[in-house]
Amino acid sequence: MMAEARVHGLATGVQPMTICKPALRSSVFAAALLAGTSAQAATFVDLSMTTSTSVIARVGANTQTRTNSTPFTTSVMPNPAGAATSLASASARRTSTSTTGIQANATTTASAFFVDAGEASFDITSGASVFQTLASTTSVPVSGRADAGAYTVNYTFSIVGPKVFSLGYNLWALNLPAGAGPVMVALSGGIGSFSENLAHMGSGPGAANVGSITTMLATGTYLLSVSSSFESFAERINRPMGNTQSLATEDHFDLSIASVPEPSAWSLLIVGFGATGAAMRRRRTHLKLLLTRA
Repeated sequence: MMAEARVHGLATGVQPMTICKPALRSSVFAAALLAGTSAQAATFVDLSMTTSTSVIARVGANTQTRTNSTPFTTSVMPNPAGAATSLASASARRTSTSTTGIQANATTTASAFFVDAGEASFDITSGASVFQTLASTTSVPVSGRADAGAYTVNYTFSIVGPKVFSLGYNLWALNLPAGAGPVMVALSGGIGSFSENLAHMGSGPGAANVGSITTMLATGTYLLSVSSSFESFAERINRPMGNTQSLATEDHFDLSIASVPEPSAWSLLIVGFGATGAAMRRRRTHLKLLLTRA
C-alpha cells in the first residue's frame, strides 16, 4: 500500500510535492483540523455521475454484445441520510445445444454521500467475470469479455473567500489486468486548479493507492471531475473449458472544503509544531546519552 499527499500552491500548474506519512499527519491535515467543520464553506451547484459496462459472448458464429450507460444528475444536494447512485450492469450469454457455453457479466456502481456541500465522499465499485463451460474448438470457437469500471463523477460547487480544499483517495484493485487505465482527477475553475492521473497499485487484498491532494482556493465556482475508462475486464478467448475469471476495483474519495484558519489558530499550530520538534530533539539527545553510557 502506498500513502502520500500532494500539496498544490496558489497558482495553477504548480507541481505537487510528495510528503511522507508522519509529515502528512502533522502538517497537511493540521490546518484543516484547526479550520473546524466544513459547514458553510461551500455551496452546492450540481452533481452528475455516469457509469458504463460492456460485455460480449461468442460461440461459433453466434455472438451477443451488450452495453449499458447510466447517467444521474441533480441540482439539489442529496439528502445527507441517503446517497445518490448510478448503476450500470450488463450480461451476455451464448449457448450450444443444452449446454451453457460462455457468460460474461459486468457491473459498475457510483455513489455519492453528502454531509454538506463542503464534505462528501464518492464510492465507485466495479466487477467483471467470464464463466466458460464449453471448450473452444477450431470449428466452434468460444470467447467472452466483460468490461467494467468506466465512470465519470462531476461535482460543481462555489465558495466565497479563501478555502482549503482536500481530496483523499483510496484506489483498490483485485486481479487488475496490466495496462488498465488510470483514474483522472481534476479541479478547474480558478486559483488552486490541478489535474492528476492516479494509478491502482498491484492487485489482491491491501493493494491500494492511498493519499490525498490539498490546495488553496479563491472565490469562484469550481468543477471537481473524477473519471476512468474501463478499469477491470475479464476475458477468455478460444480457451479450454475453465472456471470463472473475475476482476474488481473499488475507488473511494473523501472531499473536504474548509475555511482558512484564523491567525490565532495558526499561532497554536506553530506552537504545536515547536513542541513536537522539541520533544523529538530531547528524545534523540536522551538516546545518544544512553548509547554513550553503554
